[in-house]
Amino acid sequence: MPDQTLPEKWAAAWSAQPPDDAASLAWQHLYTEKAVYTDHAFQIIREGQVTLRKHFEIWRTAMPDFRLTIADAFPVETLSDGRTRYSIRTHNTGTFVGDFSRREPSGKKFYFRGVVDIVADKDGLIESVEEWYCSNFDATNGQGEFNFRSDDG
Repeated sequence: MPDQTLPEKWAAAWSAQPPDDAASLAWQHLYTEKAVYTDHAFQIIREGQVTLRKHFEIWRTAMPDFRLTIADAFPVETLSDGRTRYSIRTHNTGTFVGDFSRREPSGKKFYFRGVVDIVADKDGLIESVEEWYCSNFDATNGQGEFNFRSDDG
């Protein structure tokens, strides 16, 4: 089996079970000391490994069964100074059971897609992450639950 790419390692770390201290530490160590993580859905910017680890712990406490898988990956882009940009689309699933970012838990299972850009330094550590997804992920309807107004009677 070939070595995992950085995005595959990142996805596996997000999905680690159980989401304990070892999992959050492994996730944290994918990043440089001064890494920046931008969550556009909640308009949050985290800087540095300590706050990145806290981001992981908040998310995984609220959604302990969270899973992130890579749906698609775009061609890898080589940047200046040996840096690399990875752009991926993700599938995200879980159950929203704990307090999270000014929101009460709904207890609902969810599925959403996301888009993520990861920039790694020449040593393969993550310098920055930018991610986009729907912030009301647990309130979205699946295609089978969506009706046209004319279907409502």
